[in-house]
Amino acid sequence: EHYVDIVGVAGSIPAAPTTLRPAGFGRQAARNRILGEGGPIYVEALGLQLAVHLLRHYASFAFGDPADAGGLSPAQVRCLEAFVEAHLHGPIRLEDLAGLLGLGLWTFNRRFRQAFGRPAYAFVVDRRVERAKRLLRDGDLAVKQVAASCGFSDQAHLTRMFRARLGVTPAQFRKRL
Repeated sequence: EHYVDIVGVAGSIPAAPTTLRPAGFGRQAARNRILGEGGPIYVEALGLQLAVHLLRHYASFAFGDPADAGGLSPAQVRCLEAFVEAHLHGPIRLEDLAGLLGLGLWTFNRRFRQAFGRPAYAFVVDRRVERAKRLLRDGDLAVKQVAASCGFSDQAHLTRMFRARLGVTPAQFRKRL
């Protein structure tokens, strides 16, 4: 089993590439389909046909070594943990995490799950809940302020995630201390 890691252009695309004709259609029939009968679905099919043509004739592929399909290195794990901790107060996108390690989204998701045993979203939410627990335990911030400090969209979002992971609301957690 191989994974495609890099796709690039092999050589150069000619200035006048071969004309693509939809299979089984003359020029007028293709024009009629685009303008009327086939509509958007036909245009999408033509776009896919163009993409396949370009990939077959002008792309080069670099396949990753299946032996390298493991998780993340300890340095990458530390880098991700530090990034997430530093950015918990704001939005964290998968693209940012993958870009940090120079990986594509699919490869990043697979390796992240292998290294952490859960998806990146669950990891980030767990870290946010842990920070919320610390702030509720150590400070006197209002629950609304704790939610904002931990990157939750609002107090209700914090409450839902808190209850789902700990079985209590933030207010109940604070009262039990």
